Amino acid sequence: MTKLSNYFIGSIFTIMFAACSGPTSETVTVETIKSYKEIEKANWFLGSWQNNSPEGNMVEMWKKKNDSTLAGKSFFIVGKDTVSSEIVSLEQRGKDLFYIPTVKDQNGAQAIKFTLTNSAENTFVFENPQHDFPTKITYKKINNDSLVAEISGIQNGKERTEQFPMSRSN
Repeated sequence: MTKLSNYFIGSIFTIMFAACSGPTSETVTVETIKSYKEIEKANWFLGSWQNNSPEGNMVEMWKKKNDSTLAGKSFFIVGKDTVSSEIVSLEQRGKDLFYIPTVKDQNGAQAIKFTLTNSAENTFVFENPQHDFPTKITYKKINNDSLVAEISGIQNGKERTEQFPMSRSN
């Protein structure tokens, strides 16, 4: 019995030593979790917005395309005619946020990228100083059901600003 006990205890120590003296470097797989904090701050864009004025009706609609992108479209209607429209992509790339509009009859129908230059809890300022007009696009949340979009820059040698107050529509 003593030989069996010694053999058993010796085997346990051998197994423990082998387990402890194995390779010291382990391969650990860690899944990278991407964070889209900047785009998440813009979730209040989501939904439909409108501005009804004597000149016509402006409608802007936003939906979530994926974790890093909001897709928007806007159009201006006079009577029953759509006189202008644009497709917009709000994209987070790395830590940067971009407002990228494409207007069919402007800039050769090419997208123009505006970079987020300033943000607060309820305000986003996007700028592209190389663009003719506008060079700045600002969105400001007034409350859950209203916002003001503003475009500004130099046009024909003069500072120009246009504001578009919008209300949430159903």
